[in-house]
Amino acid sequence: MKYLFNNWELKIVALVIALGLWQYTNGQVRVDRTIHVTVTDAAIQALPAEWQITSIEPRQFTLLVSTPANLERTFRTDVLVPRLEVSARELLKNHRQEFSIGNRMLGLDDDIRIAFESDARRTITVTFDQVEDGYLPVETPRLEHVPPGLESTVVLDRTRVKVSGPRTRLDELRQKGHRIQFLPVSLEDADPMQIGQRDEKLSLKDQEQMVRVLEDVKATITLRPKRGQPRTVTIPVSMLAGPEIWQRGRIELNPPQVTLTLRGPENLLAALKPEDDLIAYVNLRRVFGPEALSEVPVQLIAPSWLSWDPVTVQVATAEK
Repeated sequence: MKYLFNNWELKIVALVIALGLWQYTNGQVRVDRTIHVTVTDAAIQALPAEWQITSIEPRQFTLLVSTPANLERTFRTDVLVPRLEVSARELLKNHRQEFSIGNRMLGLDDDIRIAFESDARRTITVTFDQVEDGYLPVETPRLEHVPPGLESTVVLDRTRVKVSGPRTRLDELRQKGHRIQFLPVSLEDADPMQIGQRDEKLSLKDQEQMVRVLEDVKATITLRPKRGQPRTVTIPVSMLAGPEIWQRGRIELNPPQVTLTLRGPENLLAALKPEDDLIAYVNLRRVFGPEALSEVPVQLIAPSWLSWDPVTVQVATAEK
């Protein structure tokens, strides 16, 4: 066992050298891999509140990197989000800043090498503009999925709205006469068989990208049944009379059925079932004399939304 402790100082030195050589050679084994870089607005750091990002170029790109084998496991993802620190001097001077693509920006270890191709872009360019408030006119939103048979109108509670955005962008929109656009409003849940007019108020959602709308815009949507073409139906006529009339004699109607011209909402007229929904009758409130002949208006038991053209029948009675 003594030979294990002979020259122990030299053996320790040899062990340290061996460990160092292993670490060195392990670090020399490299692995190539492709990483994707996504530059979002959140990647821009230290931007004052009165400034806004107007463009980032490029937004996405890929890099080929050479990684030591012992650092390969440090990559948790193939997508990296850089960190770009804004310089106040460049911001005020040029309203833009170029950031060199490198390890520090991407949060990579110094031992990781980025392999740039000869024509590869090596910078990220971000442009900025000062934010200001202003007013722009509004555009009435489009209505979608309006049920057949209903008429609709939209009225906004304001004709222009306060907005906030980059100064140059607002100036450009004003020169072009741009109106603030809103998302379409869907009416697929509206009842196509509604009887009367219905008003619905709702807040609109804008679809602007570079401009932020600072005020709530409300729309009043009015739905009403569309007036349909008159519908003609033929139904029998019943009689309403007291027992004294029936005791006097026979009662005859001429004609025993009538043709009615009905008017109302388009959808409701189309869905109407005359045999189930309508009852035509004459109200005989006086006693007719022998062989009396009289014109009596026909009355109708019908839905409240329905109207019809007046019609009469002849009522004749004969005593027993």
